[in-house]
Amino acid sequence: EQPGLLDPSLEAMVQPLIGAIGDAVHEEPLAPSKVLPNLHLLSSLLYLLTMVRGYKTVSRYFPHEAADLEPCLEAAEVYAEAGNA
Repeated sequence: EQPGLLDPSLEAMVQPLIGAIGDAVHEEPLAPSKVLPNLHLLSSLLYLLTMVRGYKTVSRYFPHEAADLEPCLEAAEVYAEAGNA
């Protein structure tokens, strides 16, 4: 009922998740789950934080670098293809 109570510790929760996911995607964009076996779990946790607190609040802690875009899109395409197969 009071998602604002997460705000003081939200950065400390989001940064490690984003860092681990980003490192896995940069290391192996076509198969990030080989580098980080619990990728789905970390992504789900990040999704839950986004749903509780809202995307505008959580996205402040996301990296805003153009170099992150291509590996993330490649990983998302591979994940989407695996889901459709």
